[in-house]
Amino acid sequence: MVATKLKTVNFYVGPRNTPQDIIDMRRSTFEHHKMYGMPIIHKHRWNVKDVKNGLAQVCPYHDVAYDQDIADCPYCFGTGFLGGYADAQIIYATFSDATEDRIRVGPQGVLMFDREPQVIFPWLPDMGNGDLLITADFEPDTVTVIDTDDRYVLKEVTPVTIRGFQRKVQTVEFKVQQNAQIDRVPDGDHLYDVPLIFDYGNLPTPPPIPPGGDPGDYPTPPVGTETSTTRDIRIFGILPSNGTEQPIDIRIVGYGTVASKTLSLAIVGTQPPGDIEFFFEAD
Repeated sequence: MVATKLKTVNFYVGPRNTPQDIIDMRRSTFEHHKMYGMPIIHKHRWNVKDVKNGLAQVCPYHDVAYDQDIADCPYCFGTGFLGGYADAQIIYATFSDATEDRIRVGPQGVLMFDREPQVIFPWLPDMGNGDLLITADFEPDTVTVIDTDDRYVLKEVTPVTIRGFQRKVQTVEFKVQQNAQIDRVPDGDHLYDVPLIFDYGNLPTPPPIPPGGDPGDYPTPPVGTETSTTRDIRIFGILPSNGTEQPIDIRIVGYGTVASKTLSLAIVGTQPPGDIEFFFEAD
């Protein structure tokens, strides 16, 4: 495997109106997972909500209604959405020392005991059922992946929230942590074919019409036309204390094409000691 450099989730603790005790708890949780947990690769599974928000699109290479067995699709990996999963990112998580005993109902109503491992995450990124976790070997003190190992599927994701007052008029639940169960993906499963970074630029054009599909359901965007849309995004990170610029890479994917832009931020003038956190958030 070729060494791959991935993004690491920054220690963002919330917008400016977040109560200080929530900020302190989120920050301490990040620090705990980084100190006592382990780095692991996370890939968010695309879903219908992502399609509605313009982040993903339905896979055009098969007809979901006609073709029930889409696990072998090399373009969605059984999810039904192009790419299958968001690009990989590195997060810090803590695996429980002991598995959890759970009772489930088996065939003919037989009660069965399972021992399932549990994993605990910071409050960000949002974890969801079906997301992929990938263990890997990293270069020392970097976010470069040397090789990947076992893969796990998240299930029963539960946010841990506490209540606090926001603007002294409304009680709000603030997420401070996330718990989940995990299932190990069996060796040889198609989920081991999911790449860390999906190549949207290497797709057949136009997409083939699957058996039973209607060509009108899979339109190919006209060549040379342009469309525009506006999305609110949140950007956060850390400016290094040595005064160097912090690059921000923005990438937009649509219909197999990728548009990217790199912006840079730096402190101008006198900077206090230590790194400076920054964030931009749409009103």
